[in-house]
Amino acid sequence: MKSIPGGGDMHNMKESMDMMQNMMNSPIFQEYMGDPEKLEQRRQMILSNPMIKSMMAGMPEMDEILNDPVKWRETMMAVAEIYKSMGGDLMKSIEYLDNSHVNSPTALDELSEGED
Repeated sequence: MKSIPGGGDMHNMKESMDMMQNMMNSPIFQEYMGDPEKLEQRRQMILSNPMIKSMMAGMPEMDEILNDPVKWRETMMAVAEIYKSMGGDLMKSIEYLDNSHVNSPTALDELSEGED
């Protein structure tokens, strides 16, 4: 199994991206993102949970987004679009790395053989 910098492995990363793409394309997710009331319920849930709220507030500008229902909805829609659009390109990159010898244990050995 090939690993990626940071200690992960390609198979798990690819599997995670597949799951994310499937979720983004699911009718339930589309319905959720298209329903302002459901998005507002999530925002209220975060605001009412001190632990989650403090985690989110630690992110730059997130406190402002959390406290503005319009910004919250716009941000959630933008994030969903980013994930959807990057999914295909990111999957191609992962597949390329998975099929290449970049992460192969012998790749560095092959490069260093000519230095003797």
